[in-house]
Amino acid sequence: MKDFVGIMKTAAELKGWLPFYGSKGYQNFEIAQADITDGSMLFIIFPASISAQIESGMWSRYRVTTKVFLGRKFENNTTSSIAETEQQKYDARLKELNAELDDFLNTLFNCNDGFEANNIRYFYELNQYSANIDFCGADITFDIWS
Repeated sequence: MKDFVGIMKTAAELKGWLPFYGSKGYQNFEIAQADITDGSMLFIIFPASISAQIESGMWSRYRVTTKVFLGRKFENNTTSSIAETEQQKYDARLKELNAELDDFLNTLFNCNDGFEANNIRYFYELNQYSANIDFCGADITFDIWS
């Protein structure tokens, strides 16, 4: 099976994003250590559930279900905070984050052999982690094979 975490992290790094992998507790610690004051985009990959797709007792294809977040704390004139309204958050960063994440996933799944998206559901996560970062998230189910 291909290393989809490595593929996603490399693609995020090529965009200049800071990639993180792991459960929320690990991510919170790592994000707290990162310098994000320059408006860096954070790309988070959560641990996945993986099922082999079995045909006649054999498999080479896997169905993966995971979640990713794309977020940012600072823009040129604003900072994500609990004092913002949801409309302010949407106008300041969520609308852009959603478009960026959609474009990223579209490119990822259409430019890598052996990757096929089955379902993507977008959502927003506000004031996450101790840094109060706003994210656009996506629940993703995809097939991957060698």
